Amino acid sequence: MTLREAYDELVGLYRGWHVLEHSGIYTDAQDIIDLDFCPDQHCTQFSSRREVLTDLSRLRADLIRYGPVVHPVVLEDLNASQVFLRALLGESLSFRHFVLELFGFDARPVSFKRLLAILGEINRLAAELGMEYSTQDRQRYFDRFKVNSAVEVETLIRSSQSHWIDRLSRFVDIPAYLPIKTEIAEEDKPWSFSVTGGSRGITLTINSHSRHTFTVGQCDYIPSHEVAGHVVQFLSWSKLVSEETVPAVLGLISTHHPTIVLSEGLSQALPYFISSEFEMKRETLFAKKLRELRDMVLANAQIMLLGGQPIDSAWDYCTGALHFVEEAEIERELSQRSLDPLQRAYQFCYAPSFLAYKSIADSIDKRDVGPFLHSQYQAIPSPKKFWSSSDCSDNVFGGL
Repeated sequence: MTLREAYDELVGLYRGWHVLEHSGIYTDAQDIIDLDFCPDQHCTQFSSRREVLTDLSRLRADLIRYGPVVHPVVLEDLNASQVFLRALLGESLSFRHFVLELFGFDARPVSFKRLLAILGEINRLAAELGMEYSTQDRQRYFDRFKVNSAVEVETLIRSSQSHWIDRLSRFVDIPAYLPIKTEIAEEDKPWSFSVTGGSRGITLTINSHSRHTFTVGQCDYIPSHEVAGHVVQFLSWSKLVSEETVPAVLGLISTHHPTIVLSEGLSQALPYFISSEFEMKRETLFAKKLRELRDMVLANAQIMLLGGQPIDSAWDYCTGALHFVEEAEIERELSQRSLDPLQRAYQFCYAPSFLAYKSIADSIDKRDVGPFLHSQYQAIPSPKKFWSSSDCSDNVFGGL
């Protein structure tokens, strides 16, 4: 088997696994392919997840034998797929080991020092907006800034999209056409927005379930994450696939692949690379800081729960810090982060991946922003290489 044939077989495996998951035989069916930019249409037939795992193991062994000519990200994604599938089949790994094997970084809690720092920023911004960051002012905040319909959310997002695309275009090439359509869904899941699709177009889905809350400030910065971040990055990666600069299998993007963790971190931190806090509207920066705090606190609460602490302790920890998050949302987050094999790792990744990229944004020389972003958009970065060089110092990660 040639290396090209091995890559083609891997494409067929992922497509076949995705079809199997949605064949109706699994009540916990998973989306294996979230975005599809791969021109190869191979699709292998499978009758069970166990059969998929056997082929994954065989292909990984075959690819390893080719040595350094194999694209490193292919092997990293393949390793993550094996770990994820073993978890679906019932294999039990400690949370820390599961995240390390799946996404490539050490699942440590965000330090108390880092939490205090962002709480200080939030308190300052709340005062500038004429409020206190307390549960007593939660309703006042929502009365002033809450967006009450998904249609209005879509309108606000579209109105601010060009601002963030213009900012990013100063540093990286932007596709001439962004084939984005918007849909509205109602699912009781942690995601507020999702990006799916592929070569025929991309869909930005807004989750309008009642356990999601949207604000004006959030809608203002979201295009920096979903469009300037994810969409432009994925389209840039798809160009590498179409030009055959990278293997075609890297045109298949899955949320259980470690490259997506890097995309989440970069997308969340992107405003700090291409703009400045002084240039953002106060309500926009406030909403963004609230989201960052939310991700950090929930990550720590998740570690508490998975470490055996009672739900009451995790609940008190969250409600003591997340004054502007509805209790129904905290309830959903804590349960799904503990029970769902993918969400317990994927939702956790937001805080550490953001903090790793934020530390780069805080320290990088402005003249180096362009080359750095180029390395993230015009190439598919290796998660293993990124995490081995990222800042994981105790001022970011530490103990609860």
